[in-house]
Amino acid sequence: MKKNNRTDKNNVYIIYAVVIILILNMPILLLLNSFRFAAFDLNWYEKEFIKVGSYEFGYSKEIIDGNAKYLVNYLKYDDSNDPPKIELFENEENVHLLEVKTIMQKALLLADLTLFVFVFGNLLLYLFLCKSDESYSYEDIKYLAKMLKYGGIFTVALIGAILLLLKLDFSSTFTVFHKILAFDKWQFPYTSNMIRMFPGEFFYDIGIRIFLWTMIEAACLTLIGFITRHFINLSSKTKTIKY
Repeated sequence: MKKNNRTDKNNVYIIYAVVIILILNMPILLLLNSFRFAAFDLNWYEKEFIKVGSYEFGYSKEIIDGNAKYLVNYLKYDDSNDPPKIELFENEENVHLLEVKTIMQKALLLADLTLFVFVFGNLLLYLFLCKSDESYSYEDIKYLAKMLKYGGIFTVALIGAILLLLKLDFSSTFTVFHKILAFDKWQFPYTSNMIRMFPGEFFYDIGIRIFLWTMIEAACLTLIGFITRHFINLSSKTKTIKY
């Protein structure tokens, strides 16, 4: 009997450890997958280019759009150690884009890893709940509800803080971001074609877009967590009344 109690207690510890890992994993999962869809959306690029004036510095829309498409494909799929061959940009700008590609492809790999952690963690949670209770009841779903609720709240708080920093001082936040990623050279004159095509406003808008998407996704998961927990509590009360 004591052995069974000890085993059940260990299972509970493992279940809570998995829930905590899933909560901590959620901001990275949502942020990087929002980045995956937002950063390579060429339809959005065209609208943004109109907004920030990328079509107004001496090159046709076809040339700008063609280079944007080439760059997106390079950043996503190129597996060489060579910089892109964008004639519109200077050599040092193309070298910088090689550094950007390396970081972005690592971010996409991390996005896949966080998705794997989410799926594997939930599978592990299910297996341990079945093992500890020998049946999967509504009560067991409370752990999933907790993960969604607290993971969503944690994500909203964390991403909200970053979003506030962007709103208050985008320039300093952008500088810190590049220093953390240790780019060799990332500051170019305002007269360079790369800066004219991708001005600061472009990165501000895409950053806001990614963070807002992440917060909306997290808020939806939080709401699902609250609703699920409410449903569990309601079901428990109904069962108690029946007995």
